[in-house]
Amino acid sequence: MLKRILISGIICHWLVASLAFADNPRVTAIEASRDRGFDYLDIYTSDNVQAKGLLLEDQLIIDLPGAEAARDLSLPKINSKRIKALSLKQVNGTLRLVLELKKDIDYEIVNVFGRNKSVIEICDRLD
Repeated sequence: MLKRILISGIICHWLVASLAFADNPRVTAIEASRDRGFDYLDIYTSDNVQAKGLLLEDQLIIDLPGAEAARDLSLPKINSKRIKALSLKQVNGTLRLVLELKKDIDYEIVNVFGRNKSVIEICDRLD
């Protein structure tokens, strides 16, 4: 009985230690494109990450919970009538992509399950 408890304790300790040292998903690429009057940002990750957005007056904030930027990640050049600039920062275990906006927009986030990709679709605000 004592042997079984000891083995169970060792297995539990190993599982907790394995989870503590697991790598966070990495954002491996961000691509910008324009098509049919929309701006798109494609965010590629090494594992499944659910992007979340918050639209402020002159910024769109995209949070990628638990993600980190890959070492070789570079931000795309933006040629858009809606987006002024992009920046990245790490905030409390979340990778944050900040889009500085030139004008009012609407947006939609599509998290592509099984593809490790999030697509941000941006268009002019439709009042």
